[in-house]
Amino acid sequence: MRLWQLLTFLLLGSCFALTGQVQVNSTFTAESYVNDILLGEGIEASNIQFTGSPIQIGQILGFDPLEFPITEGLILSTEVAGNPANINMGCQESIIDDGQEVSGDADLLNIANSVPGLIGQNFTVSSVNDICAIEFDFEATGDSIRFNYVFGSDEYLTWVNTQYNDIFGFFLDGPGIDGPYANDAVNLAEVPDSDPQLPITISSVNNVTNSEFYINNNPNNVLCQNGYTVLMTAKSPVICGETYHIRLAIADGTDTALESIVILESGSFQSNGATIEASASIGDSPIFLGDTVVVEGCNEAAFTVIRPVTTVIDTLDIFVYGTAEEGVDFATLDTTLIFEVGENEQQIPLDVFADGIEEGPETVTLEYLYVNLCGDSTLVSATLVIQDPDPLLVQVPDEVALCPPVQISAVVTQGYAPFGFLWSTGDTTSSIAYEDLDPTTIFLTVTDVCGDSTVTPIDLVNPTPLEVAIIQDNDPYCPGDPVSLSTNVVSGSGTVSWDWSGNVDNANGGSANVSPSTNATFTVDAEDACGQTDEAAWTVVVPTYEPIVSADVTFCLYQQGVLGVEGGTFLYTFSGLNGVPLTAETDSNVVFTNGTGSMYVGGGNTTVTVVIEDECGNTMDVDVTAEACETIIPNIFTPNNDGENDRFVIEGIEGYPGSSIRIFNRWGGEVFFDENYDSTWDGTGAADGTYYYIFDRNDGNSFRGSVQILRERQ
Repeated sequence: MRLWQLLTFLLLGSCFALTGQVQVNSTFTAESYVNDILLGEGIEASNIQFTGSPIQIGQILGFDPLEFPITEGLILSTEVAGNPANINMGCQESIIDDGQEVSGDADLLNIANSVPGLIGQNFTVSSVNDICAIEFDFEATGDSIRFNYVFGSDEYLTWVNTQYNDIFGFFLDGPGIDGPYANDAVNLAEVPDSDPQLPITISSVNNVTNSEFYINNNPNNVLCQNGYTVLMTAKSPVICGETYHIRLAIADGTDTALESIVILESGSFQSNGATIEASASIGDSPIFLGDTVVVEGCNEAAFTVIRPVTTVIDTLDIFVYGTAEEGVDFATLDTTLIFEVGENEQQIPLDVFADGIEEGPETVTLEYLYVNLCGDSTLVSATLVIQDPDPLLVQVPDEVALCPPVQISAVVTQGYAPFGFLWSTGDTTSSIAYEDLDPTTIFLTVTDVCGDSTVTPIDLVNPTPLEVAIIQDNDPYCPGDPVSLSTNVVSGSGTVSWDWSGNVDNANGGSANVSPSTNATFTVDAEDACGQTDEAAWTVVVPTYEPIVSADVTFCLYQQGVLGVEGGTFLYTFSGLNGVPLTAETDSNVVFTNGTGSMYVGGGNTTVTVVIEDECGNTMDVDVTAEACETIIPNIFTPNNDGENDRFVIEGIEGYPGSSIRIFNRWGGEVFFDENYDSTWDGTGAADGTYYYIFDRNDGNSFRGSVQILRERQ
């Protein structure tokens, strides 16, 4: 690769991809490439040999027939055969690096240097490199051979008429062949009708020289080549049954950079000796040129019967079949052809009836059995497709606003190209610029190549006044929450530009983000393509909440208390000062039992500051005090299992854990003892009557008294 090309490739890449269906298979043997891919009817090959790296040859397939004249074939490349198919990967350059490159070929070098003089140039190719060639012996069953091919190169167009003149050749030798190359071979890869014979290279077929055979493909639309030829046909007379040799070869000129390829159509290397060709065309229309589709009431179509030139009068009987009905869908064909001496071609026109009936595609096939000079029989045929006409459909705007510049374009979505455009303004292009700003109606007449035409009116009107509005997409829950604003164009013309005002966090065309902490109004100024302006305003309403209110609270140790919280936004969260959680690890005296503010305090007397926070981040501090409460000992309880006063409950004992109690009857017998009393004695085993207690509180205070058990109410 030349240095500047390498740098360009690394920086910019190679090409663009429009299709990713083309594939290359380089796994076949040389015999398979020839017998299974290249050869068609009437050819038997032997002694098949390949020269070059195995990665330079392959089967290429997957082309769209509407984009490329060959759907599949045999590819020979000066680099890597898979390169032309890598458009899905950006046509990355690949260089042979397996050490099997071949250089030096006298015939190819001769071809390369014969071109300059024939086209009035004086460059010189110093060498041929990266040779890829396949060759074989063959016998033909007819008196001629032919095959189809396309040549392409990445040397186009930069290196045309330079020493980098990539070349290829189809060298044929054998009985009756007398040419200037090795073994008296001739080169079949030549510019059609050139005299003297002009070989095909990047310098002999390009955008200037023999441009009718060249297709510019930069950027790469179908395959990774900057340019390629139209479908070409190589052909030569041969002697039926004799052995011939052909060598198909391609090479880089002077250097080893940038790829050139030749694609040989699958099954096209044949020697039927006779054939039938189908053609449907209409002038220079790209739709029909070389096509096999005839549209009712539109284009002409014909079959061409071709046979070898003979020295006697010959009569051929042609067989007609297909889904189209002769005499109903098309005029009756003359199927008996008389070939005079020296005549090798006759045409059979296909006269299709425009019956106006929707029938779908129908086929007409001509076929005949040809017996060649070797006595072999070959069935040859060709098919034309009859298609109902597609009505011409044109898309134009019904109405166009008169604001300069007024550009009106028409798009043809159905019909047959090329199309003719005629505006009532006198313009003849598909798009026009209209300068008169007075409201009116103009007309467009479009005619396709089949003569179908349509007239469409377009109203040119004053622009509709611009009117815009702001839409609030969400509501804030808290002050400062983000709110999305968008715009709606109620009326106007063309693209609208926007200019926001107010405390806007982020504006992007017709949308903006805002985060107001209080009610705020935002505006947007708009201007359409006609220069008309409008302004829209919107006020974002931010909710307000009463401040958090909660009073300081005091309750007994080891009892549940509730913080009364109002205002703010529910739910509330609770924490210690400075965000310290109220947990056993940080403050053993305070434990929250739920998120509503209910709390339980244990241990000794304590005051804890609790921080209350609502969902919007507002806070308030509250002092929670827990203290030991007064101890109250009852003098009676009624353990009758009615659910009321069934136990000897000492109020305030929760603040004095570890306090003990002893209970005696009137004779001094101990009936109950608990060293850590928690108000659980229910008088079990004790009869109604008076009992005496000694309550030793954990702070050292001792209480003595009596309590009466009364099960039966008086």
